[in-house]
Amino acid sequence: MNTASSVYDRIARRRVSALSASTLGLVRRATGRALTGSLVGNVPGFLLPFAIALRFHVGTLTDAYAFSLGVALFASGLFVGVLQTNVLPVLQDTKRRGREAFVARLQRITIQAAVLSAAIYTLIGIASVVYATRQSHWTVQQRHVLLANTAVFAVFVLASAVNSIFVAALNALDGFLVPAATQAIRSIAPLSIVAFVPRTSSGLLVVACLVAGGEVLRSAWLLRLLYQSSLSIHPRPAVESPRVELPLWRIAAPVALSLMIANASPLIDRGVATSLSTGAVTLLDLGEKVFFVPLTIISTSFVLVAGTYWADIRTTDIPSLKAHVRRTLVRGSISCVALLVVSVAAVSLMSLMVGSRFAGVSSARLGAIITLLLAGLPGGFVVACGARFLTATRSTRLLPALAVFYTLTNLGFDVLGAHWLGVQGIALSSTLCQFINAALYLFVMNRLMATGFRGLRAAPPWNTD
Repeated sequence: MNTASSVYDRIARRRVSALSASTLGLVRRATGRALTGSLVGNVPGFLLPFAIALRFHVGTLTDAYAFSLGVALFASGLFVGVLQTNVLPVLQDTKRRGREAFVARLQRITIQAAVLSAAIYTLIGIASVVYATRQSHWTVQQRHVLLANTAVFAVFVLASAVNSIFVAALNALDGFLVPAATQAIRSIAPLSIVAFVPRTSSGLLVVACLVAGGEVLRSAWLLRLLYQSSLSIHPRPAVESPRVELPLWRIAAPVALSLMIANASPLIDRGVATSLSTGAVTLLDLGEKVFFVPLTIISTSFVLVAGTYWADIRTTDIPSLKAHVRRTLVRGSISCVALLVVSVAAVSLMSLMVGSRFAGVSSARLGAIITLLLAGLPGGFVVACGARFLTATRSTRLLPALAVFYTLTNLGFDVLGAHWLGVQGIALSSTLCQFINAALYLFVMNRLMATGFRGLRAAPPWNTD
């Protein structure tokens, strides 16, 4: 009996050791570190909008808050998408010239980005407030909430733009886990106190202030991490390299234009939803929060790490690039399908647990919106992968045209979907757009690699690749 027990103990210990080694191996790999950091960083942000809906109930106040937050996330997503992807290859190249050059370039980029971000968000905020306040059925209180929160979220947007540069610098220094995990800081404080704030416009303003303050606190943490990580760079290179800097803003401009157009799609969704019944904007916001969690996890793990590799080799080794792109698409798509199944199952389970009503609205209606949006996850991954590929290979000239196509199809489907199916129609239109544009990105990526990045023209007849 003791012998059998000891055998079972040894088997159990080996299994635990194997599991621990597997887990440690996952965390040691760049993809595993980025994935783990993304999971940790996105959990509080995922829970916060649902906590707000439960506290305030879905209605006019939450619509105004969701719209102002949507404007801030549009601007933040624009700056993060442009800066993080384009600053990374620049800093990867600059660190080869030593710490002094790395820090100097980082400081210059940060100041330039902060000024540009403040100016652009001011224009975006004014335009969005003017549009929303012209909705005839919006109350005076809604307009006040929108205006106050849009102003507060300026701090959040500016801090997130600066943080995207810090994260890019840490990624260039092989830091993936902690930078991604620090995203949780922005949501921990508001999530902790949302149950105690008054159910008024001032309560929502407190939540907005804490979100903005959390992002500023994240800036301080990232800056400290960056200082420590930069010490690993030699003050000066052993062999002085040519002082030819990779361009940033010339390459980033097409990316900025394309992201401004493409990232406007969620804002367009909310804009179309403002013409529907009370609560439509909030329902759409909750659905998109659920959708963006698995998409962000995939984007900040598979896409981030793959993009870092692509940015390092660019177009110098096309066969290796092609193999890595194919491998990333296959593995990422499998992960997307798995996440889709798990997410839909979780939504169904939560619908059963909360009953027929959630925060004053139909649970079945909210579940349908979330499920329709989640169905577009594989397409969203391919689009994110394609955009990162074009940025990493410095083929950004194609991005504006692709973004225009995406936005026009989304706007057209939104209007038709809202007319026929209401909020569910807007969710369905977003999913259709994800797959249509995913097919377009796959075509573009394949043609660029087949022609050696000389354009999208057909390869010459003697090209057997």
